[in-house]
Amino acid sequence: MVISDGHKGIQKVVQKSFIGASWQMCQVHFVRAVLKNIPKKERREYAEKLREALLDKSKMVMLIEELESKGYMKSINPIDRFQSDIRNFESFPKAHQKRIRTTNDVEILWIIFC
Repeated sequence: MVISDGHKGIQKVVQKSFIGASWQMCQVHFVRAVLKNIPKKERREYAEKLREALLDKSKMVMLIEELESKGYMKSINPIDRFQSDIRNFESFPKAHQKRIRTTNDVEILWIIFC
């Protein structure tokens, strides 16, 4: 499995060069993409709702409806685009799932070695 931000080029490379591998949108990058288009005063509230929605698919549907009712259409775009690619980690053993939801470990290693 390859975990990255939503860069389309990375997704294409995974499909072409890593036959049989899955691609997952990093959950941290996903949350940032959604919150980017929400007013700052409401981001904390929606960050919590997003965390809950990442654990429960039915809450994601309710969140989309709420964002739509508030007119936050740009925040719905990343949800529509990536919601099928943010839970691929669930096909791996439970013991590994927490560490492979995001790219944070990779980013930390990059900072240490650069």
